[in-house]
Amino acid sequence: MKNLYIGFALVMGLFFASCRKDTHRPSLPAPIVYVAGYEQNSSNIPVATIWENGVATRLTDGTHPSNANTMFVDGTDVYAAGWESNGSGISVATLWKNGVATNLTDGTANAFVGSVYVSGTDVYAVGYYEQQVPSIGIKFVATLWKNGVATALSGAPGGADPSSVFVSGSNVYVAGSVYGTNSAPTLWTNGTPASLPVGAGYFAYPESVFVNGSDVYVVGYANDASNTFLIARTWKNGVITDLTDNTQIADAHSVYVSGSDVYVGGNEENSSGFGVAKIWKNGVATDLSDGTKYCNAFSVYVNGSDVYAAGIENNGTLGTAILWKNGVATNLTDGTHDAGVYTVVVK
Repeated sequence: MKNLYIGFALVMGLFFASCRKDTHRPSLPAPIVYVAGYEQNSSNIPVATIWENGVATRLTDGTHPSNANTMFVDGTDVYAAGWESNGSGISVATLWKNGVATNLTDGTANAFVGSVYVSGTDVYAVGYYEQQVPSIGIKFVATLWKNGVATALSGAPGGADPSSVFVSGSNVYVAGSVYGTNSAPTLWTNGTPASLPVGAGYFAYPESVFVNGSDVYVVGYANDASNTFLIARTWKNGVITDLTDNTQIADAHSVYVSGSDVYVGGNEENSSGFGVAKIWKNGVATDLSDGTKYCNAFSVYVNGSDVYAAGIENNGTLGTAILWKNGVATNLTDGTHDAGVYTVVVK
């Protein structure tokens, strides 16, 4: 009987110990929120900066102007890209990996990076450098860098401004605008350009591309038929859907697809002429700002059930870098120096 009791006690002890372990499982680590942009220093020089969970790290020493237009996080590696001015006042296309800079251009002509994407061991960046052409003046030479090696994008004899790169499988997608008589919205797939429809106006400008399965999403803006307003626009597999009704100036800067939901970040002017930062989810707009100051959401990112956006609020003189999480704003800068952010990534 005694042995039976001891056996029962051991079994129950193991049961309750197991229950205690189940109820005290360690929680998953909190995600890290990365944001890229700039903040002016005390000499009013813009300095390329990344924020990690709200803590700022400058990417340059602030001697010359610089800006981090874009970023990508791959495992423990943090990539940022943009430009830094050299001592001669020329903007040099620059890629930073974990804070270490690599120049993508030689500093003989202005050059800029607008987007970076990492796939496996390959690092892609897109942007342009300026070239003097007698017949047209300054030409923007659209460029894709792969692991630092530059390739000019075809189909742009008058120049182009590629704004976004996305890699899906073996396919490399670049969205941007080709210059000619008007700005022609263009999607390059593995270097081959294809025009996107312009709609009722005569120009359109893509700003972001995202690929989900076999669907290719592009967002940007276009002018209306009367050339009075700008329309926030999406293209899904080349088919136009306008997010605004061409009664105010609007723009779509960033697109992110999570499951069957499509999120777009941008802004739309209100009746007082202030830009209101917005997120459109499946075409339905939610205001991020109250419309009393100019505000813009340049980037949107979804992590689980949380929706992040990054952008700027301007008081008429200075910009404040802002991060929104589920519509709640957090200032990344205190407003004493001009600042802005253009990309948010959550890992």
